[in-house]
Amino acid sequence: MFTPRRIPIVLGLVLLSSGGLSAQDRSIELGLVGGLNRSTMTGVGPIEAELAGQAGLHGRFRFGRHVSFRPEMSVSWKRLGTTADSPFPCDAGPCPLSGAVAFEETTSLTWLEVPLLAEVSLGAFGSSRIVPRFIAGPYVAVRLNCTQSGTGNVIYDLPAGVEPPGPLVTISQSCDAASGQTYGNGDAGYVLGAGLATGRFGVGLRWTRSLVATVPFSQFGFSPLTGGKQSTLALTLDVAIQ
Repeated sequence: MFTPRRIPIVLGLVLLSSGGLSAQDRSIELGLVGGLNRSTMTGVGPIEAELAGQAGLHGRFRFGRHVSFRPEMSVSWKRLGTTADSPFPCDAGPCPLSGAVAFEETTSLTWLEVPLLAEVSLGAFGSSRIVPRFIAGPYVAVRLNCTQSGTGNVIYDLPAGVEPPGPLVTISQSCDAASGQTYGNGDAGYVLGAGLATGRFGVGLRWTRSLVATVPFSQFGFSPLTGGKQSTLALTLDVAIQ
């Protein structure tokens, strides 16, 4: 569905070319963008949203004083917490458990995201240089990595129903091996946001909403994220460097 290698290469060439042209044409800029994000999923639950981060490049192609085209390319790390009644299967070596209770799991996903945004800037506040701005547009993403880790207490099945407290154990492995189900390699959706800019710096708040299930439905295996679509709130900081 997605072509992981073509999208980053094309956008990277666009951003690099914008850096070379900006010295001659100030309507084209290149900069850095990064920040903190808090991710959850719709359509599944319960999900415990956790903090992570993102970092990348952005370009800005101005069309007049107030409207710009803003392509970005960022690596985005997203973390989700879930609680399971039993641990996920082991993919290598013997499993040390006969069962577990309140097994706390964390799913960590790494995405290469490419938003293609329209940016609208309003007039500055009075005599200040603070400019409100708004962004909106689609994005596509390629999954770079996915791991699932969990911690729980061992339960020993002993005669006469005696089950002494067991030790705390931790298991970590790839998402596909942990759930027995293949996670999606691509994602797509839209971005909405607003922020303030002054000079070369800007700060913003954006919402990224996926339209693609991270774990597609399948008759084989099961993940607590099956059918869920990502919803991420991010606080970002960007700096113009060209």
